[in-house]
Amino acid sequence: MTFAQFILLNLFILSSQVSGKELVIYSASNNTLNDQAFLRLQQALNTLGHQAKYEIVATRRSLQLANTVGDGELVRVAELKTLYPELTNNLSRIEEPLMHIAFVELTKRNTSAPPAESSKLAIPKDVFILQQEYPAAAIVDGNEKLVELLKADRVDRIIIPVSDEKMLHDYQLYSSQYHLKTLKTQKIYTYLHKKHQKLAEQLAPVLQAMNQSNQ
Repeated sequence: MTFAQFILLNLFILSSQVSGKELVIYSASNNTLNDQAFLRLQQALNTLGHQAKYEIVATRRSLQLANTVGDGELVRVAELKTLYPELTNNLSRIEEPLMHIAFVELTKRNTSAPPAESSKLAIPKDVFILQQEYPAAAIVDGNEKLVELLKADRVDRIIIPVSDEKMLHDYQLYSSQYHLKTLKTQKIYTYLHKKHQKLAEQLAPVLQAMNQSNQ
């Protein structure tokens, strides 16, 4: 048994003795990655005897609720408090990342695509990191629609966030038709209201064990 498995086993035993209240976690995104992120957070919380649900609202409203009446914010970047200091004074970052995501650029192999600076780029609607980096890009609701645009030659390239290679297989993007390039990887974190500071400290080693075990 590895150390990570030992930690998870002991925390699972502890969870059978504890029953916490249901936490309300907010998010500004409604996509597959968010669903995966919530399942990971829920697994970690269950290990500690807690339940959670998450609600989707607009980005600033999500932070306002998480920072006041709510219990936390599902997924944000490490620099959140620098980006939104007025909306995050009551939020504390769980120091262990909830997930690692990769931003993958896709183009068609057998087409003469224009240079990147003049090409038609589309990015997903709810990924604010990409919107800040590519302000001229077309914003599309959902990875599936992005893939449809690329297949129909309505854009030259798309960038999609993925948590693992399975997502690329799900979109049938592993073929000779497409060129895939990982642009960068990003750690994303959960933020809890400061009233849950003790829980935040308990969640960090749980997530660390999950990450080490690739769960």
